[in-house]
This record gives sequence, structure tokens and C-alpha cells, in this order.
Amino acid sequence: MKRIKSLLVFGLVLAFASVSTWVLAEGAKKATQATVRAVHGTATYSIAGGMPQPLRPNMELPEGSVIETGMDAQVDLQVNGRASTVRVEANTKMTLQTMENLGAGDTETMLDIRIGQAEGSVKKITKASKYEITTPRGVAGIRGTDWAVQVSQNADGTYNVTFTSATGTVYVVANINVAGVPTSVPRTLTTGQSWTPPLSVGGTGEIPPTTQALADIIAASQAAAAAGAGPVTVTTPGVNAPPGTPGSVGAVPVITITVTPPPNPNPSSVGGS
Repeated sequence: MKRIKSLLVFGLVLAFASVSTWVLAEGAKKATQATVRAVHGTATYSIAGGMPQPLRPNMELPEGSVIETGMDAQVDLQVNGRASTVRVEANTKMTLQTMENLGAGDTETMLDIRIGQAEGSVKKITKASKYEITTPRGVAGIRGTDWAVQVSQNADGTYNVTFTSATGTVYVVANINVAGVPTSVPRTLTTGQSWTPPLSVGGTGEIPPTTQALADIIAASQAAAAAGAGPVTVTTPGVNAPPGTPGSVGAVPVITITVTPPPNPNPSSVGGS
């Protein structure tokens, strides 16, 4: 959280800094750039599979630039004009996938984090604008938010991702295996909330033993049912049930949930106004 607070200070400094501006006619569309504001430690960038080059302050990076940071490194960026500030932490690989000015004050930004951690501050954007963070496990939609995303890889090649809203709202759609069915599970995070989506629910021995497990399982089961998987039955260690609850196994209570498709499902999507 200290890192996120320091990023907010960094963003305020940029707001008063003398930077170049761009103005487009309404309806125009133009790729923009990211500006490197600070580099600590060893960090590189590459474009279109080219050789990595050292990052230095005041560099301008185009769409498609891949940023990689070494141990104890840190890079501060101004992304897509004045749309946002981003801090890339150590041992991170992040791609500036999309940075566009759509005209009439609308922008489109997409950052892809393959591994590592980044935090950002996005000032309020227009309803037609889009700002997304993609990861190996899902995507986060940002709307005038201070956010953080952390990606780590397990020994079996799978990924764990933690999405955090420091202030504002983050709209997450995560990929979760629900009773053998790949499912997109939505969740809205508000100020101070984090979510680490489980890899799977409803399988054998893969139920996450965390305090958020029950909420994850219910949300994932509803999403799977709505997607056409039919009734979904999940048996899991009961998070809120006290020991000794009927149906418990030993000292661990068990909750069985059966979810059927809603009569008129209304799938959620990343974003919001």
C-alpha cells in the first residue's frame, strides 16, 4: 500500500509537469506513446521481437513495447498521454499493448502483464474510453481508479493473479475452471478490496481453503450455470459453518451448493460508467 501511495504522489507531480500535449479532431484515432519518467536498477524494452535495449528517463515508447525489469528494479511511466501513470516493479514483464487517442477526449489503453507486479493511477476517463489490464488469468477494467496487479507462476506452469483496487472501482473477469468447465467469472472490487481468483472449483482436491472460497465458489457456479453448464453441484470446506455442522468430515465442516441457471441470465462484461 505504501508503494501505491507513493505512486499517487508521482501522479500528482506529473499532473503539474510540463509535458507535450496532443489535440485531435473529433472522430480521429491516433496511436500515442508512453513516456519513461524514472528508472531505478536494470530495465529494458524491446519492440516487435527486437533486441532488448536499456530504458532511460524521458524515452518515448510506442505501442507494442515490451518492458522487462530486473531484480530490485523499478520503472515509472506516463501512459497514453496524460491518461495514467504506471509503476512497473522488479522482475516484471509488461507489454504496452494498446495506447490510442480516439478523439473527443476518448482514449483506449491496454496493458498486458505476463509476470510480476505493476501499480497504476488512472484519472477519470470518459464513458466511451477503455482502460484494461490483461493477465494470464483474466482482465481488469479500470475506471478512474488506483489499481495494482500481481502475477506469479506456479511450478506446474499455472498462474496466480491478485487484482487490487486501492481507490475507486476495478471490474475483473477471471478465468476459472468450474467443475471441469472453463468459465469467465466477474467480480467488482471497490476501494481497499483484493481478489485472487482460484484456479478451479468443484474439482477433486482443488478447493481453495481461504476465507473468500465460499464467495468464489458461489460466483463461479452461478457463472457456469448461466453459461449453459446446467446445474452445478460443489462440495467444499465450509468457510462460515462452525465445526460440528451436520455433514462435516472430521472437524472440517462441509457445504454442498447446487446452482441452477437463472431464468434470464444477463452476463456481465468488463467496464462500467
